[in-house]
Amino acid sequence: MRYSEAALTRFATLWQRMMQRGMHPVTADSLNAWVAGQEYVAVLLSTDPVTVPEVSDNVVIIPEVLAEFAHLNWQIATADLENSEFLSDQYQILKRPAVLVFARGHYLGAVCGVHGWGEIIHQFHALLQPAAQDIIQIGNISHV
Repeated sequence: MRYSEAALTRFATLWQRMMQRGMHPVTADSLNAWVAGQEYVAVLLSTDPVTVPEVSDNVVIIPEVLAEFAHLNWQIATADLENSEFLSDQYQILKRPAVLVFARGHYLGAVCGVHGWGEIIHQFHALLQPAAQDIIQIGNISHV
């Protein structure tokens, strides 16, 4: 997908904020190796911040959501726009922004789109339940 100059400029500012908050940059090529060395990982996938301004909210909201699960050793990663597209295709993510969730190197599923606080917490609880190990995606489509 081609992004407008405004989208690229706005995303560059967002990227700086994510790096300042200690989020780890990942690419489609580096994700699996990096995730394998972590206990719990949330990977933020972005999209055009001009047409979907809620993308910027994830920088603040997702760390707050993960604080609700502070007993788990979370690492937060993020992909740039190009890698977000590639990873969305790879993990069959239909709507961004999205958060890929991994535990001990295994993909648990994703929270896709924009949701209220209670719904995001509910979706993370569902992903983190032992029975949810087989869930591929929560959001637009769920496969159990």
